[in-house]
Order: sequence, then C-alpha cells, then structure tokens
Amino acid sequence: MAANGGSPGALERWCPALTLTPLVPYFTASSKTVRNRVAGSLIPFNRRFQPQYAESPDLYGPFWILTTLILVLFVAGNIERYSRHTEEEIEEDFYYSYSLIPSAMAILYGVGIGLPLLVKCLVNTYGQSEHATPLVNAVGIYAYSFSSFNITCLFCAIPIDWLQWLLISYSAITSLSFLISTYW
Repeated sequence: MAANGGSPGALERWCPALTLTPLVPYFTASSKTVRNRVAGSLIPFNRRFQPQYAESPDLYGPFWILTTLILVLFVAGNIERYSRHTEEEIEEDFYYSYSLIPSAMAILYGVGIGLPLLVKCLVNTYGQSEHATPLVNAVGIYAYSFSSFNITCLFCAIPIDWLQWLLISYSAITSLSFLISTYW
C-alpha cells in the first residue's frame, strides 16, 4: 500500500526495497522534540540523550542538521573568501563558489549516513554486540552530534586562522564527547 493510502506506485510494485515508505515514521518528529534533542546534543557528556532518543528515534532532525551545516559551510566559506579577497585588494570581481555545495553534500551526507552504516555492517559481520543499536538510532545519534558544528562553522567566516582552528577543535571535541558518552 502506498504511503498516501492509495494504490502502490510503479516503483513500489517493481522494487519495494527502493521506496521511502519504511522511513515515513522517522520523519514525524515535532519541532519541539527536534529542538530539545539538538539542545541535548550540545551537552558533551549527556547520558540521558540515548535512552530518550531510543524511545522514538527520528531522522527529521538529523536530516536538517546536516542540511543546515551544508548551508552554513557555503555561506561562511564565501564570506570568509570575500573578506580575504577585500583584504588583499584584488582588482578582480568576487564570485561566489557554488562548487562548495556538492562537495559539502557528498562529504557530510557520506559521513553522517555512510559512516554509521559502515560501522553497523562491520559490527554485524565481525563483532559480537550484546547491546546492538538499530541502524536508525546510530545514524540519528551520529548526525545529532554534528549540531555543535552548525554554530561554530558560522563563526568561521571570521578570517582569523587560529580562531577557525580553535572553533572547529571545540566542535570536534564536543561531538566526540557526546558520541563517547552516548555509546559507552
């Protein structure tokens, strides 16, 4: 049966594995729930996040965290390039670099979805997991760990190299601390 309640579409009839119908329940989270989860993911050693997330996992928040991060990287990257362009007083006109978007999409969606998928496959193949985490939970928790990067990447528009490294290091430590406290 199709997600809209009607008859199944051609794709669902020919190859049911390629439809998005099984993912629909994971995109029903409310904005309040997503806001609370994003706020909870900004706390590095938050041990309450995983049990609360396991009750009703969602992919809505993780999708928008990664998508917002792509947009923030594009905007901040171009602002930073423009700042350096005007500092160096180059006579050429400045052009936005839209090539950042596909690169950021490939990297962030690849890392945000692909890495948990790879780890899950490796654990299922070679590991012995007594407390197996469902794939949806792993992808969601991993993507929520990127929420600290949204804030700091915006400040990376400031063209001061040491400050950019400091901000990215802070986000990386916050993200890793969140993941470590969630899984161990």
